[in-house]
Amino acid sequence: MDLNFDKIRLLRTDMEGELIIDDTITSLDGVYLRDKIEIKNGSTVYRVPNSFLKLYANTIYIDATSNIIANESGYTGGHGGNLGAGPGFGRYGDYGGGGGGAGYAGNGGNGGLGGANYSVVGGFGRSYGDNTSSSFVLGSGGGGGACGEGTQAVPHQGTVGGSGGNGGGAVLLNAQQILVFGTIYADGATGSAGIGSANYSSGGGGGGSGGTIIIQGDDVNLSSATLSANGSAGGAGGTDNKGAGGGGGGGGSGGRIKIFYGNSSFYDDPARDPSVTLGTGGAGGSATPVVLSGTDGLVGSEGVFNKTETAYISGIFYEDSGFYESRVFDTGNTTTCYGNITWSEDTNDNTEIIVKVRTSIYEEIEGNATLWENCDEVAKGQNITDLDSAFDWHQYIQYRVELSTYDETMTPVFSDFNIAYNTSDTSRGSPVIAESTGLVKYKSGHIYYPNQEIAYEHGAVLKCQREREEKKRVLSYNRRLFLSIMYAASQQ
Repeated sequence: MDLNFDKIRLLRTDMEGELIIDDTITSLDGVYLRDKIEIKNGSTVYRVPNSFLKLYANTIYIDATSNIIANESGYTGGHGGNLGAGPGFGRYGDYGGGGGGAGYAGNGGNGGLGGANYSVVGGFGRSYGDNTSSSFVLGSGGGGGACGEGTQAVPHQGTVGGSGGNGGGAVLLNAQQILVFGTIYADGATGSAGIGSANYSSGGGGGGSGGTIIIQGDDVNLSSATLSANGSAGGAGGTDNKGAGGGGGGGGSGGRIKIFYGNSSFYDDPARDPSVTLGTGGAGGSATPVVLSGTDGLVGSEGVFNKTETAYISGIFYEDSGFYESRVFDTGNTTTCYGNITWSEDTNDNTEIIVKVRTSIYEEIEGNATLWENCDEVAKGQNITDLDSAFDWHQYIQYRVELSTYDETMTPVFSDFNIAYNTSDTSRGSPVIAESTGLVKYKSGHIYYPNQEIAYEHGAVLKCQREREEKKRVLSYNRRLFLSIMYAASQQ
C-alpha cells in the first residue's frame, strides 16, 4: 500500500526502490520505474542522440538547481545533400539550395535559394503527432544543405552543404506527485552553415524540430519550472567573394509540451509559460556580384503547449487489491464515547473502498477485539457505535481500509480520515451523551411512604454502561439529593 502525501493508494507493480541523482552529471535513457526519483543539488541528466527518457514513480522531484537536457537527442539531421531522419524530416535541394527545416507540431520552413538561378530549395518537413493525446515521439532532423555543384546535390560533387540539425529528444514524467522547480530542455539543433566556393557555394542545413515533454500526474507543481521544446534555426548559406552564395537552411518547427494533471499549480508568472517557439530560418549566403547571393531560409511553425485537467492514469499497472491497517489509537480515557466517521475518497465505477473499525479496552487490540473478517463495513458519516465491532467506553480504536480496482491502470484514493469522539475527566464525572430539559418523577413504593411522588427537574443524566458485552442505557440520579428529599417529606 502506498501512503505518500497522507493518502492511501494501491501499490504499482515493478517498482524498484529509489533513483536519487545528487550533485551528479550523468546520462540516462530508456524506461525507469522507481518508488521515488529525485534530481537535486546541481545535478544534470543528459540524453544521447536518437533516444528518449521515461521516468515512472510515485514521486518525482527536480530541484531549482538541476535539469534534464534532451537537446539534439531526437532524430538525426541529414548530412550535406541528404534527407533528415524522422516523420517530419527536412529535404535537400540542389545547386546550393538550403536544406528544409524539420516539422513536428507544425511544418518546418523551406530552405533558401542558392545564388545559381536554377537552384532548387530543400522542402520543409511536415507536421505529425497531435496536441492532446499522450503520444510520445522525438523531434525530427533537418535536411542537409545542397552541394554547391553537381546534379541533384550528389554529396561527392561540389562543395558539401551544411548538415541538418538533430531534432529535440523526448522526456516523459509520470507520477502521482510531480514537483519540478528546475529545467527540462528538448530543443532541436541548429543546422550547420554551408561552405563558400569559387563557383556555387553550398546551402546551409535545415534546423531540427523541437522534441516532446510530457508530464502526467495527480498533483503537479511547475510553479517555478522552465520547460523548453524549441525548433532551431537553419544554417547560413555559404559565402564566397568569387562564386554564388548558398541558400540558408529552413527553420525547424517547435515541439510539443503536454501536461496532464489532476490538481495542479503551474506558473506563478504567466510570462514564464513553457517555451515552444518556432525555429528561425537561416540567412542566405552572399557573394559578389550581389545578384548571386543566396536567399534566407523560411521560419518554421510555432510549437504547442497544452495542459489538460484529467483523471490521473498511470503508465504502469496497480495491484488489483490491497489493504491498510492503521496503528492502534489511544483516546486517553476509559470513558470515551464515539461519534461519526468521515473520510475523503476518489473512486469511480472501476474502483472500490471498504472501511472497517474496531475498538477494545486493551492496547494489544489484536486478539482482544472483533476479527477484521467479522467487522461490518462502515458507511461515511455513520456513528460507529451502530457497529457490532465498536463500543463506547473502549479506550483503544483501530481502522482498516480495503482498496480494490477492476481496471489496473487506476487506483482508488483514500484520505482525510476522522472519527469524532469525546471523553471526560473522571474527577468530573461521566461523559454526557445527551442533555435535555424536562421533569423526572419518582413514585415511592416504600413501606413507610406509599405512593409518595417526588419530582426532580434538570438533574437526570443519561450515560452508557458496559455489562456482559451488551450496551445498555441507564438513568442515573443523585442519591444524596433523593435521600434529602425523602427526609424532607417525612417531616411534613
